[in-house]
Amino acid sequence: MVTSGYKLVILMSINLWVSRIGCGCPELVIFVAEFIAELGDKTQLATMLFATDKDVSKYTVFFAASAALIVASAIGVLVERVRDYLRTDIGA
Repeated sequence: MVTSGYKLVILMSINLWVSRIGCGCPELVIFVAEFIAELGDKTQLATMLFATDKDVSKYTVFFAASAALIVASAIGVLVERVRDYLRTDIGA
């Protein structure tokens, strides 16, 4: 997964902040980092554009956009797991 420079800085800053306050909650770190990194993203702008359509329910836009983000995240995790599996089995 490609992360642009500013997103990487945000992720590192949040990780450092959370480690300093002693929060052992990786779910919180991941949620906050992804939330901040996605603010103002093209995906969010596209979702807002779809939400302005009067013929489409706001719930439909919400659930479709949520499902798309979940699937995209799952693909990223799956690709990383396969890469780790291949690296371990092949010994590369």
